[in-house]
Amino acid sequence: MNSKANPNLETAHDKQHRTEKRAYLDALPEYPNFVLPNDDVDALLPSAKVKSWEDLLNILQGPDFKRTKNDLVYRGHAGHDWQLASTLGRLFDGGDIPTEKREKLLRQFKLSMRGRGYDLAPLQGVDNEIWAVGQHHGLKTPLLDWTRSPFVALFFAFSKYESASETDDNPSRAIFCLNKTRIEEDLGEDLAEELFLEPEDNRNSRLVNQSGLFTIAPDGRDNFVSSIVNRLDEADLLGSVDETETEYEGSEEWKEFSALVDQAFASTQAEEDAETPHVTFTVRDRKRAKLLAQYVFKLHIPNSLEARKDCLEALRQMNIHHGNLFPDPGGASDFCNDWLERLVDEERSDKAEEIRQAEDRRVAKVVNTQPKGENKADVKTVLETFLEFEDGVVDGLIANLDKAVENASSLDWENFPAKRVLVKRAIRQAIAQGSGNLKVDRKVDELVDLLLLTYQSASRKSGVK
Repeated sequence: MNSKANPNLETAHDKQHRTEKRAYLDALPEYPNFVLPNDDVDALLPSAKVKSWEDLLNILQGPDFKRTKNDLVYRGHAGHDWQLASTLGRLFDGGDIPTEKREKLLRQFKLSMRGRGYDLAPLQGVDNEIWAVGQHHGLKTPLLDWTRSPFVALFFAFSKYESASETDDNPSRAIFCLNKTRIEEDLGEDLAEELFLEPEDNRNSRLVNQSGLFTIAPDGRDNFVSSIVNRLDEADLLGSVDETETEYEGSEEWKEFSALVDQAFASTQAEEDAETPHVTFTVRDRKRAKLLAQYVFKLHIPNSLEARKDCLEALRQMNIHHGNLFPDPGGASDFCNDWLERLVDEERSDKAEEIRQAEDRRVAKVVNTQPKGENKADVKTVLETFLEFEDGVVDGLIANLDKAVENASSLDWENFPAKRVLVKRAIRQAIAQGSGNLKVDRKVDELVDLLLLTYQSASRKSGVK
């Protein structure tokens, strides 16, 4: 089964990349501990993980998030490695928006809005208010949407639909927390006024229902996150450079975190993988991570199809859904589309489960008393349960499998793990090189394991070693 014939079969490189992502998540500390990997996933942000979205709900009910004096704002991301970059900032390397591009785009928007049913005249002279209008209508802007409700942020983290393969490639969703009060107190209200925008224009009902506000990177400076970090460093609020900004590769702290990554990676490797690739991180001082987390941090939430479904259902019971957060025709349409998709998905899942149960009952009879050389029907049953074939193709694959197993097997192979690994690898290679498309909700690893069990059982029953 080559990659062109079946795009669902991942390559070794794809599998390693996916496993490294999972290892990264597994190695992160649990909240309230943080690290600063300073990489392409979490950038300059102190990061941690929670056990599950249910665990996050419990954390959000704790004292750290319920203090009236702290004005905390949140943002949800569907992708584990999405950065805090505005739609306009994403067009430029590093997220730093050139001033002239920023000014020309805003000017163009003002001109283009003339005669289009939305009067910008009351907002003239207040550019940020006009940016907010543009953000509402899909303009690329230097603004980032935030909410004062962590539950609304959680909704936006999980609302984006993903297929099974996309979910496998995206081990976590994420929410960001920004302490607006702490920034105002420690960096001054002048900077806070530059960073935060709460539009006074009352025509944006979405913003009201989402308890929303915006942040905006100061003009002519770095991206939003680096602008905050740089100001904190200038104010000596993150410790001295010598103390906290040294890269810790080779230190005991780096070794500890790197060991966790290696351990997590190794635990996710398939049985037949002989080597455990090293995942390299640049880890900075945890003291700095803890200090910076007083102002801004990122939490990773484990991602799965079931977790998304359950999380959105729980939020729906809290009246957090498209129909409420988007009080306009677009929101009503999204709400109805979501309802229909959930209904169809439930019906499809019920039907698929019936089919799977029937197939599994049939497969359960595969490992039987037939001797070696007479298990062709059993192998065919397993293959047709997991793969879809054109007429006549399956017989050729069975012949290749038999030959591959024969070449890889040795004396008493079915009784020794090291010998079984060789046969299992041969089965996987024969499947990868053959034809057939993997059925929905079936996994290659499960197919290989079942074929191994079938050949193993037949060999034992035959008495042929």
